[in-house]
Amino acid sequence: IGLVMMCQMCFGDGMAEPFGQKFGKLTGKWPFSSSKSFAGSAGFVLCSTITSVAFVSLFASTGVFEMDVSSPSGLQQLFLKSMAVSLISAGAELVPFGDDNINVPLVAALASYFIF
Repeated sequence: IGLVMMCQMCFGDGMAEPFGQKFGKLTGKWPFSSSKSFAGSAGFVLCSTITSVAFVSLFASTGVFEMDVSSPSGLQQLFLKSMAVSLISAGAELVPFGDDNINVPLVAALASYFIF
């Protein structure tokens, strides 16, 4: 739970702004948030999903976690679960009130707890 949460916060939230600044003019803004773009949200989901899969696979392959990452179906399950947590966390980042540095890790931890 903690590892996936950190990937959401560090890599997802950390890369949302650069993606949004670079590609946000091409994709437009969310209608309910003038400071958040579709590109930033896509960057959040992409980066947090990739890093979550990479770190959980690394730790599982060394025996820290008990998770099947050696089979294609195990990796597929990990990818789908990581993407689900990333989508939910990206939604939390879009919330126009509060601090996303608090919202994202809390929501990511809860989502990871229920999904993993």
